[in-house]
This record gives sequence, structure tokens and C-alpha cells, in this order.
Amino acid sequence: MAVGTVLGAPAFGFVYRRALRPLGLVKPDVLADNPEPHRFAQGFGSVVLFAGVLALFAGAGAIGWALVWLVIALAALNLFAGFCAGCAVYYWLGRLRVPGFSRTPPEGRLPGMRPRPRPSDGR
Repeated sequence: MAVGTVLGAPAFGFVYRRALRPLGLVKPDVLADNPEPHRFAQGFGSVVLFAGVLALFAGAGAIGWALVWLVIALAALNLFAGFCAGCAVYYWLGRLRVPGFSRTPPEGRLPGMRPRPRPSDGR
């Protein structure tokens, strides 16, 4: 997650480009959205995972596993329900005029909700 945040693209993108897409196992799902909230969410998720790993190594198993499972649960929420909690936090920080959080959600969408597919996608 941290590598993907720094690169501005998912760190596992090579698996998608080299294996999954050529085999026809997945198709692109291009959405009209801002990349900044997603990078923020991915970066914050990596920080929480790192904190969880540190807690596990420090012997605080309950805290460590709680942090790891929190990231897993929020990723599942994004995947299955289309709600990105990190994106919502990014947009809310923008509403509070925190420096660096300048983007607004796509028109007609609640902060953090998956935007509609682009009309040119034929969906």
C-alpha cells in the first residue's frame, strides 16, 4: 500500500497488466473520480497497517490485530459496498479547509461513495 501511494498507482499493478488483463480475467472499470482521495486512503491504510505490525511485534496482540482487521474490513466495505472510508475522510478534511485537501467529490455523490461509470463506457 505504501509503495502504491508513493508511485501513485497500485503496487500490484504489474500483476494486473502482465497476467490478469491479458488472460481476460479482469476488465478495467474506469470511473470519473479524483485520484488524490484514493492515494490518501491507501497511504493512511498503510500507516495503520504499519502501526498494527509494530503493535504485534511489541507484544500488543489485541491492538495489532484490531488495526490489521480494521484495514481489512474497510477494504471489504470499499469492494462490496462501494464506500471508501479514507476517501470520505479526505473530502471531509477538505470541507474543513485543511491545507492539502482541495478536491471535492464528483457531482451528485456523497463523499466516499463510488462514482457512476463514465457515460462513454456504454454502461
